[in-house]
Amino acid sequence: SHINSRVLDLCQRHDIKFICLPPNATHYCQPLDVAVYRPLKGFWRKVLSNWKESDEGKNHPTLPKHIFPTLL
Repeated sequence: SHINSRVLDLCQRHDIKFICLPPNATHYCQPLDVAVYRPLKGFWRKVLSNWKESDEGKNHPTLPKHIFPTLL
């Protein structure tokens, strides 16, 4: 996968905790999908819908990169 000494050094320098999950451990992550990501996705859909209905959103076929951080 993406584990190598350069990646680990960069993580350590930037105070990023690198966690390796064992193979076939996705069922351990499922509570995050239910409790965190589902509500987050629902909220993000509402934000995007509101933006698309706004005057500015109606003028753009897609979400411009410079607007994304503000909405997020």
